[in-house]
Amino acid sequence: MNLIADTNVWYWISDGRRDPRALKTGGNRLIAHPISVLEIVSEIDVTNYGKRRAAAKALLDYADEIVEDSESHLVRLWGLEPRALPLDWRNIVWVVASSSSVSEITTGVIDTATQRRISVNLELIKSMRDLHWTDFRDTVVSALDMHCPGYKEARERGTRIRIDPQDEPEYKSTLRSAEFKRMLATAIFNRALLAKELPLRDPTDQEYAHAAPKIKCYLDAYVEYIIRCATDFAPQPNDLGDSECFVYLQGNNCFLSSDKRWVRIGRAACPNNVFDPENKVPA
Repeated sequence: MNLIADTNVWYWISDGRRDPRALKTGGNRLIAHPISVLEIVSEIDVTNYGKRRAAAKALLDYADEIVEDSESHLVRLWGLEPRALPLDWRNIVWVVASSSSVSEITTGVIDTATQRRISVNLELIKSMRDLHWTDFRDTVVSALDMHCPGYKEARERGTRIRIDPQDEPEYKSTLRSAEFKRMLATAIFNRALLAKELPLRDPTDQEYAHAAPKIKCYLDAYVEYIIRCATDFAPQPNDLGDSECFVYLQGNNCFLSSDKRWVRIGRAACPNNVFDPENKVPA
């Protein structure tokens, strides 16, 4: 099976808390996705350079594949053809893993096989990461504010509020309803249309029927995440990376995380597509 790894997996492999060989037992493949590359590389500086370089090296050494970006994958799930991005994700990881300092990442590292100097635009990587996170955060906060009035204002103050326990059963029922999930699916469809620079619209019934089984894990995990943000915990900056893993959960692809919160969300949303945290079998 393909194990779609969240960003923390690469940090845990780099410091010995995860054994990549155990994860690959039985022919499993370790899969990285571009959000993890953005999270490892963006905001790299002299204080965190060693840790991030080690995570990049773990990804480079043990990832069997870096899949296409989640935006392109979502476009494909709706039966559309994504636009090609002019980024080589493995090259970005290679530069960080092969560098000797932060400055060398931007000035470039010589690839001895080709004698090419390859560099990474750290400002561009940071802006891409910030854009992705800002979009994700704003969508989450808006969804929560609809059902938990005042949530957005509280987050702007740096605090949080939770839903009234009396309203919790109805809140959960509403968010898990077919109607709410169809609304979320429409938002995901429009995200795909934006990536294609096409006019926004509702998906047809035929388009929805085509995509619904492919985005089910993503939809259900997002719903569970929204519920828990209003009842159990506040959103965290790196939640985007974990959430985007679920975009790829079709067929025998399984979510692999080192974050217990997200393992619990995955077990609630799509238990057959979550890899056991003890590295043995699907949960």
